[in-house]
Amino acid sequence: MKRVYSLDLFKLYFAYVIALGHFGINIPGASFAVKLFFVISGFFLARKFYTKSYIPEGLFTPQQRYSHKQYTIDHIKHLFPHYIFSYAVMLIYTLVLFIPAAIKDKGLISTAYLTVRTVYNTVPELMFVQSSGFFESCLNYPVWQINAIIICGYFIYACLYYCEKLSADLLFPVIFILFETYWIIGRDPFTNIGCLPATLTRGVAMMALGVLIYKFSCSELYKTIKSKHIPYNLFSLFMFAGMFVFGRYNGIHIIGMCVSVLYLYNPDSWINCIFNKDIFKFCGDLSYAVYLNHAVVIKIVQQIFGSQNPGNTACIILLLSLTIYSVFTVKIVNILKAYFTRKKSA
Repeated sequence: MKRVYSLDLFKLYFAYVIALGHFGINIPGASFAVKLFFVISGFFLARKFYTKSYIPEGLFTPQQRYSHKQYTIDHIKHLFPHYIFSYAVMLIYTLVLFIPAAIKDKGLISTAYLTVRTVYNTVPELMFVQSSGFFESCLNYPVWQINAIIICGYFIYACLYYCEKLSADLLFPVIFILFETYWIIGRDPFTNIGCLPATLTRGVAMMALGVLIYKFSCSELYKTIKSKHIPYNLFSLFMFAGMFVFGRYNGIHIIGMCVSVLYLYNPDSWINCIFNKDIFKFCGDLSYAVYLNHAVVIKIVQQIFGSQNPGNTACIILLLSLTIYSVFTVKIVNILKAYFTRKKSA
């Protein structure tokens, strides 16, 4: 199946939702945007597993399979170029603001020490292990989610690789139910559960749900449901709209996310007839760029307009500058990737 551009457009919208949320503006979808990205990541992890690794007849076979280690390495290779570009920009911006003020207040020697310590403290972030429970603060603070996707993805893929049936039929449903009900009863999703880091428990629960959604998309029951074309489309659009209207209610937005991901993934859905066009093929890369870049753009806009009560002008400037800058970084990263690929093959 070719890439679903309407799903990429969906991701782009939620990347802007997260950016505006960090800017202090809540728009429809803000209450579950982070969950949705984890669900989509789990969904496509499962698609890769069932197309490249799954062998129904048993666990240990002599056939070569695409392993969890290969999956994680390839995932990092795909995410890392733009990630490191955004990391470098954020680091340079932080140091440019920090060093002159520190020299004035603390002197040259203390500033040199603090600068080295600041750079050193970003090493876990550079290695995709920030917010893993061992390392907490982030320089580019939204990237904790990328780190969690990498770490959780490794373990979820490994569970499927070694014991698909037990994982998909028992382990993943239990993980999702236990963690999600823990938060539904009012617990803070940013607080660790005992020794379990909140970032990873949030990630693994929603990615497990994404795996279950993908499995359902391949079932005979789902094929029967979507064969009822008009009722299926009407119900899915109703749940899609309800997800935004009642997004703050846990049960409704969870069901809405499941239905919406299935619906957007279905190439025959009404919404795909409209939006699954080549004109939207840039949305996948752009959504990732917006997510990676929005923290530094927010800092710059806040320097200009102030950080309290952002007005309409500041929001418009943020959206325009973030979009333009993200398009630019996508092009720059693609040029750099092509250059190093040619150099490596030469």
